[in-house]
Amino acid sequence: MPKLKIAASLLAGEFINLERDVKEIEKAGIDLIHLDVMDGHYVPEITFGRQIISTVMKLTKLPIDIHLAVTNIDHTINGFMQLHPRCIFIHPETSYMPIRLLENIAQAEVLPGIAVNPTYPIDSAKNLLEYYGGVCDVLFMSVEPGYGGQPIMHKRLQIAKNLRPFVRGSMWIDGGINPNWAIEAKKNGVDGVVSGTYVFNDVQPMKLNVDSLRGESLSWRTP
Repeated sequence: MPKLKIAASLLAGEFINLERDVKEIEKAGIDLIHLDVMDGHYVPEITFGRQIISTVMKLTKLPIDIHLAVTNIDHTINGFMQLHPRCIFIHPETSYMPIRLLENIAQAEVLPGIAVNPTYPIDSAKNLLEYYGGVCDVLFMSVEPGYGGQPIMHKRLQIAKNLRPFVRGSMWIDGGINPNWAIEAKKNGVDGVVSGTYVFNDVQPMKLNVDSLRGESLSWRTP
């Protein structure tokens, strides 16, 4: 069985020490870096923009995923596609034409993805994926986007399992992840987890945190 993939969310890092955090992520054996772009409208927080993402991409050869938690996505996405990350996740409800937007991302030779909030109807996600028909990753939000460190919503894993047959790419789960939930997520068809708070906690070395999420360490401690 393939190992659970781990994406480190830089939202939980120290913005003033991005280079240090990126190098630590590389040493810890993490698979890719996850960047949450928040505009202060779709969610209350404001985080990364294109310039910061471009800087991060120059610091590492690890794949980069961009999660666009923004309004007016149809007017702002082109600049992010030009950065050529591995994947761009969009919230379908923020676009007037989400299918066309996914197609445009794919035409830019970037993997398209959708982010599914707890409040987004699961049937709408299924219909969107079925209608699009192409390879598309899914970022399954187990908590409301905008803040790190929230506890996971228990029922979300069962919903993720029901969505999995409609996903033609990889399914990721984001929010409240710890080793117990990472194991349960994998059992429910999830291919990878996005973790910030747990990965970056300094109770133990980052490598041990990552190994714990993959089930390769028998002991783990919460921050």
